[in-house]
Amino acid sequence: FYRFVLEPELMLVGNDITGPVAKFLDIPEAPLLTLNMITPEGWLVETVQSNCDLDNIHLKD
Repeated sequence: FYRFVLEPELMLVGNDITGPVAKFLDIPEAPLLTLNMITPEGWLVETVQSNCDLDNIHLKD
């Protein structure tokens, strides 16, 4: 399952910077999934906030 999100500029809401969001709807609940970001070679990306372990995503839980 792939989603691509890229905004040319940061969006400011109040005092917070909000980034673009990718939503995954109607995907199977049983498999174990892993998040992987495909970025240009020179980019450094990290997860800032998540409510689950992105290497072991169980959708049934």
